[in-house]
Amino acid sequence: EEKGHINALVLAPTRELAQQIDQQVEGLAYFTGASSIAVYGGGDGIIYEQQRRALNDGVDIIIATPGRLIAHLISGTIKLNDLQHLVLDEADRMLAIG
Repeated sequence: EEKGHINALVLAPTRELAQQIDQQVEGLAYFTGASSIAVYGGGDGIIYEQQRRALNDGVDIIIATPGRLIAHLISGTIKLNDLQHLVLDEADRMLAIG
């Protein structure tokens, strides 16, 4: 698989959970060479801009909260054309939150 295409998306309900998952993925990615990023809201526009730059550089695995994923999809920063794996972590909680 070509480096830089988004192969996997993990959707998590909260920023904290997205960060925890990303830490674990980074540990596994050390052995595979895959790259990952946690994409979540909060803070100021600096975080969004940092995420945008990292996404433009290319990433294999995205761990995202729903709101920030939608923002990046609308802006075109994230394209899921090559997505092969989708994980919905705590899907019941995301449905309850709305």
